[in-house]
Amino acid sequence: MTDQFFLGYYVTYCGLKKRANAGIPVTALFDPQSGKRREELIRFEGLAEYPQLSAGLEIGAVYSWGEAFYFDVNCAENGYLSFLAKLAEMVGHDQEMATPNTPPPFFELLRYGLQAVPFGSKVARKLQNDFNEWDERARCYADDAFYDQYRNAEAFISMGTQGALCFVGEVECLPYEFRSSWKGAGQDLLFFDTETECLPQQVPDSWKETGPTDWADDHLI
Repeated sequence: MTDQFFLGYYVTYCGLKKRANAGIPVTALFDPQSGKRREELIRFEGLAEYPQLSAGLEIGAVYSWGEAFYFDVNCAENGYLSFLAKLAEMVGHDQEMATPNTPPPFFELLRYGLQAVPFGSKVARKLQNDFNEWDERARCYADDAFYDQYRNAEAFISMGTQGALCFVGEVECLPYEFRSSWKGAGQDLLFFDTETECLPQQVPDSWKETGPTDWADDHLI
């Protein structure tokens, strides 16, 4: 059985309500009496080089949410990294392109999907349209595993249209240039020549089922 190295998970936040404007001290996210992090609050940080990624959100503001859903991703054979490589190949994604004014299909997911920055509902809707428009091509591209991953990714992107979504985990653990050789032989990329390129941590299933962790809290405020 192939090992499934756990990359992390996508969180989709539905029913967002702004509770405080940008600039409020980080202490607003903690209970003043217990000193513990208030789990029902989150503050999104944007990406300076591509602020439109978080369109629909006030960056730095504090939000609460009605529901949150979690979608695990791994880098096993035919896993999520293999899916991204095949998706990029299918749409002719150019990883070296300058940030475009009109992003091509799946640009946001392929360029920023593993960088732990929030996608606003506007970008999620654009990606949802990309999934719909490319569905027929995806059905007959690569193999069944690819299309299964395609539908799974479409599911969490669709949920993100109701608020926001964000990746939580090993941020960009594999540089994107490695992914172009992922054609389903997942273990080919589990060996590296430098100390800076690391394996995603393999974690027990019990951890993945708990939802947000202290790690997520540290990286989403």
